[in-house]
Amino acid sequence: MYTGVQIEKNKGHTLTDIDVLAIAWNKAVIAQVKSKRLTELAKLGDESKLVADFEAAVQDAYNQALLSRQAILDRTNKLLANGRELLLPEAIDEAYILCITLDHYPAVTHQADVYLKKGSGDPFPLALSVFELDVFAFYFKDPFEFLYYLRQRVALNDHFKANSEMSVLGFHLKHKLFKEENVSMVALDDSFAQLIDANFPALRGSVPKTTAADKLYPKWKNEEFQQLVDQIKSTGISGFTDAIFFLYDLAGKGADQLVTFLKSIKLKAALDGRSHDARLLYSELNAGITIVSEPRSPEALQTKLLPLAEMSKYRSKADVWLALGCMATSPRLVDAMGFTKEPWKEDLSLRDLIAKLPFGGTAINHSGTKIGRNDQCPCGSGQKFKRCHGK
Repeated sequence: MYTGVQIEKNKGHTLTDIDVLAIAWNKAVIAQVKSKRLTELAKLGDESKLVADFEAAVQDAYNQALLSRQAILDRTNKLLANGRELLLPEAIDEAYILCITLDHYPAVTHQADVYLKKGSGDPFPLALSVFELDVFAFYFKDPFEFLYYLRQRVALNDHFKANSEMSVLGFHLKHKLFKEENVSMVALDDSFAQLIDANFPALRGSVPKTTAADKLYPKWKNEEFQQLVDQIKSTGISGFTDAIFFLYDLAGKGADQLVTFLKSIKLKAALDGRSHDARLLYSELNAGITIVSEPRSPEALQTKLLPLAEMSKYRSKADVWLALGCMATSPRLVDAMGFTKEPWKEDLSLRDLIAKLPFGGTAINHSGTKIGRNDQCPCGSGQKFKRCHGK
């Protein structure tokens, strides 16, 4: 965590500065803070004043953050913290933008949709007050969960619409932000914000707890899946942040399905003393998982896991792939793992190799429902699954 970070083009020439910069593994969060209040004329509906207030409170902060984001991702300029050069990890591949107001700013979420000026390739920011940020910090004590929310919120800004950030947050905590099939847009009403209104003060001890306070959280829970997520977190490998995001995408029935597959393949290897592997394809996510279980030899597991995963990813034409290896006698659910989010590209040597090998697997969607061979492919091609991603 760094404050007052200067972006320097060359010695003595400062482009802009970052109020707060947070680095978490291969992700960064840029927070630009403004003290601008909404003026009385703007509150009364004067649109010219409303636009001017928005410019000072959010747009200026966003423009600063875009320059900072480019400097972090492209490494085009020098970053200085407390007069010393800040050397960032080379693995940083995304920087999320927070535009924070120090005063309550009514309807800033809606105004950001209407008034924000941005380029076609520029990311959306989260515009919120410092009071709303306090609520975020309360619910997202785990930085991975906070980063996942930022990732989903930015990516699905055009899909989910709401009057306030609290409505979006309430929906995410209850159901999870995830794009629904065959739905172009989802309008969230204020009832989701009311879930937080009932839960937040009760958990902080400000008011007595009632049954309404328990309505926020989903009932789904899978402790073994959470152990798998915690195990990946503990590696400290920055690129595994995206592996955790992938697993968060599956949380729910998809998580239950993954745990079932892992336990089943471990049991097979333990019973017959042979190596077993499986492939799970998540067509909606353009992603998949390779699972390998070995009865006795960790060396054999290490030798097989990544090549099998690489071939499965290639044949599935997927961009994201997770490899999970397990020893049949291990008390852990997983003993080895690998992950890549490299975009798929043609590889003649891999193509020739997999043409000679048998290839199977099970396709399921992100919610854990198995896709039949004659079902329509979830990728949206209009073809049957067996003639598209199920080949």
